[in-house]
Amino acid sequence: MPSTAGVLLVLLTFGLVAAEQPCHELVSVSLENATEVLAEGSVLLDGLTFPSSAQYRDEYGQLRGCPCLVMKCIRFCCQPGEFHDKLHKDRPGLCYKPSANETADEEFDLPPLPDGILDPEVSGYDDFYRIHRKGCVVPAQYGIYLSGRLAKNSDLPRISGDGHFVLENTNIDGVKTNYTHEQERFCVAYSRIHNTTKILACNSPAEDSRVKMENAMRWSETAANWLSVIFLIATFAVYSLFSSLRNLHGKTLMAYVACLTMAYAVLPFIKHAEIQNNILSDNSCKAMAYIVHFSFLASFFWLNVMCFDIWWTFGGFRSLHGSVKQRERKKFIMYSIYAWGCASTLTTVCMIMDLVPGIPAHIIRPEFGRGSCWFNSNKARAIYFYGPMGVTVICNICLFILTAHKILKHKKDTARQLKGSDSKRHDDNKQWFNLYLKLFIVMGINWSMEIISWLLEDKLPKSVWYITDLTNTLQGVIIFIIFVWKDKIRRLLVKRFGCKGNNFLSRNSTSRSGCPTSSTSRTTCVTAAPLQEKINPYADSYRGKATVTDESDCI
Repeated sequence: MPSTAGVLLVLLTFGLVAAEQPCHELVSVSLENATEVLAEGSVLLDGLTFPSSAQYRDEYGQLRGCPCLVMKCIRFCCQPGEFHDKLHKDRPGLCYKPSANETADEEFDLPPLPDGILDPEVSGYDDFYRIHRKGCVVPAQYGIYLSGRLAKNSDLPRISGDGHFVLENTNIDGVKTNYTHEQERFCVAYSRIHNTTKILACNSPAEDSRVKMENAMRWSETAANWLSVIFLIATFAVYSLFSSLRNLHGKTLMAYVACLTMAYAVLPFIKHAEIQNNILSDNSCKAMAYIVHFSFLASFFWLNVMCFDIWWTFGGFRSLHGSVKQRERKKFIMYSIYAWGCASTLTTVCMIMDLVPGIPAHIIRPEFGRGSCWFNSNKARAIYFYGPMGVTVICNICLFILTAHKILKHKKDTARQLKGSDSKRHDDNKQWFNLYLKLFIVMGINWSMEIISWLLEDKLPKSVWYITDLTNTLQGVIIFIIFVWKDKIRRLLVKRFGCKGNNFLSRNSTSRSGCPTSSTSRTTCVTAAPLQEKINPYADSYRGKATVTDESDCI
């Protein structure tokens, strides 16, 4: 009699002793519609027997059962025939069915699984008890695509015989790690946009905290990147604005700033893709990787050019033939060929290794776009990125040591020989040397810490390197402070744009109009004469005297 069975079921369920919930709510089913009670408190639902040990009451007093404790089960994110997409327009929910005027690319009740996903002992979905319920233990989740362009070669996903999701991940060092997800920590869905089955995996509480921290650090680094871009553009604009600043050193600085601007303008998109679980297409990912690789390498070589040029200047070597402008133009062309050429060559090698078929498997390739929009192994990073960077850093250290030794060695002789404007030219050269030295120290420390963090990546928590990474992304601000936030350039800006009221740009001005006057600061810089001739005014190739001016080539 159904009524008798219902009464017995009610009495039985109210007699259950409150105990620890045997399974998570996400992998439970309602037993309220069960009408048959078996011996020892077991309940029969949909042909599956739920013993009392697989039953519990939820917070609303509803009786629920745990099918995964009775047989192997699998959870689907959506109802049969539904798609799951984040970006599907006009639909607030993640699960949806095509509307009447839409045609589905593939008709199915359950998401099809590619070959090799299920363990050999499992023949298909029929071996599982199927639960249709979306959700995660924690808010954070990530998608693992089983096929198509978003499938990562570094991931080997499979569903085990007991219904657990196992993700075998291979890191950039080739070390394999298995991550096991219980049924409440993953569900299977089908993406109509990407035309593939995917696994929505849920982080554990500990992983959730770690992911939130890493994402917060990525967002802060992204903000620092954009801040750097703003200050780098400002630096480039200031040096473009005044012809007096566009001497050889100003042009090399502008080239260096342009490289960093290009790199830091692209990096935020890569970081955003990492936070959003690689939403970039393969081609976009690779293109951005090549741009960042070329830009950073070019910046290393331009910094090397600065160090070489200041060493050449203080070394007393003979200048090139021709007028001042011709000599500077020749040097800048040679420097450009070196910096742009070396960076282009190395990036071209990366493109050839990645894009040209038939490269032997034993040769280390960059593999941009495989797993992330950067190198896929530490060996590749060492060969194609950190190696060239390390060589330029070592060269720069040697050049600065030699230059400093040259300055100290001839300090007394220079003081006796140089008089008047020649002494001022020498001071100008030392100012540029000091500026370059500051730049190299800051950039050298930052990139050295980058190499150290790369070498010790798995030995220390990522939070340890957060400060150095953040400082590295703020290079644009540092460059602006070193090369632009100077009294001389502030006076040039005021003179160019005029001033009204109080002049906040000039710290030394005391005039009532707020504009700096000639008596408020001392100009010690000169015009067009190149640094080589300024430091060595008695060279055979230089006979003339430079004219002291307010809008000089120094800062």
